[in-house]
Amino acid sequence: MKKGLIYLLLLVLGTATFSSCEDDDNDGYKRISSEYKNATLKLTFNGKELNDKTVEIQALNETTANLILKSLIPGENNLYLNALLANTGGDNYTLEAKSETTDRTVVVEGGVTEGVLTLNCTFKVTSKVVGNWKFIAQQETSTDPEQLIGKGPLHLKIVTDIDSIKLPIVLPDGSNWSFAIKDNMETEDAGFVSFAKVMFSLLVPNLLYNIELQEDGDLTATYAVMDETMNPTDTVTLPEGVVRYNVKDGEIYIAVDINALLPRSDADQPSVDVLKMLAEGLPLILKLDGDNNMTVYVDKDMMVPFMGMMDLVKGLVKDMEPMDVLIGTITAESLQKFLDDVVILVNTSETIELGLNLETNTHPEMKPQPQAFSWEKALLPFRK
Repeated sequence: MKKGLIYLLLLVLGTATFSSCEDDDNDGYKRISSEYKNATLKLTFNGKELNDKTVEIQALNETTANLILKSLIPGENNLYLNALLANTGGDNYTLEAKSETTDRTVVVEGGVTEGVLTLNCTFKVTSKVVGNWKFIAQQETSTDPEQLIGKGPLHLKIVTDIDSIKLPIVLPDGSNWSFAIKDNMETEDAGFVSFAKVMFSLLVPNLLYNIELQEDGDLTATYAVMDETMNPTDTVTLPEGVVRYNVKDGEIYIAVDINALLPRSDADQPSVDVLKMLAEGLPLILKLDGDNNMTVYVDKDMMVPFMGMMDLVKGLVKDMEPMDVLIGTITAESLQKFLDDVVILVNTSETIELGLNLETNTHPEMKPQPQAFSWEKALLPFRK
């Protein structure tokens, strides 16, 4: 009798143990549900190893999981992908996933082995923005607002109750050169918006020659190095990887490696919110006009967070030497005051849009010869 009870007890214990082991085997997928970063993540993005990213796996069963790519794709801070799982023994799994929109494709493959997630991620932009771009030329520059033909390179729209703005140019009598915001059609006086468009069309084509939006999401640009008199002395191409982009829902998101672009001390860094926006992707409204023209711009809601950076910009110009510009002088103090006025203008305007008008660059390999910028040519037509 006692021996029978012992056998029965052993049978019950054995069955319970077997069932427990079987449950553990069936639930093995749950053990890969985790955040992977640092030593537990080996991530390759378009062939480049990244060491500062985080990926999360939410395993749903033995064959499917949610894969979350965190701060990897500009403008898609937490990108969820439906991943297929396959057990390769123990707690080791392979996985593959794909996310596709009309503007971009993300393909991921890899697996978890001994607690380490190895992923190869391929990102491809399929939007029409892929290619080489340059500024749209201003077809005519005039102080008569009605003679400003064509878009020109600057997109600027201001609706505000502020009547005028003082430029950072100090005139000989000590006053600042002031502009009405709006054009005066009766006197044919150009307002600040028209003035800014003309100045931009004269100066900026000397600064930025080509913007390339690559298929792999890298943004590179060829631009001019300027001397103290604002004249180009050489051309430089922005390295790959410093600026990345993505297109989503009618916006183009620009992510900037601020440390690579502007390595500075902690005291000079922008606010945490701005740094986060730059790292995760700054949204710009995108308007495509056919295949050959594009406008990208920010509106008031996008600009306001960056007004906190003006103290940083003011710090960069505080030791600037006075610059003579024919009709007056730009000083550090006048420039800082102008930046303060810009903050007020942005924060109080009903509508404000600022951006670029671009067209396809069919000859990106042709670098124009640097041309001297003439303040006289730029300013004299506006001097009354």
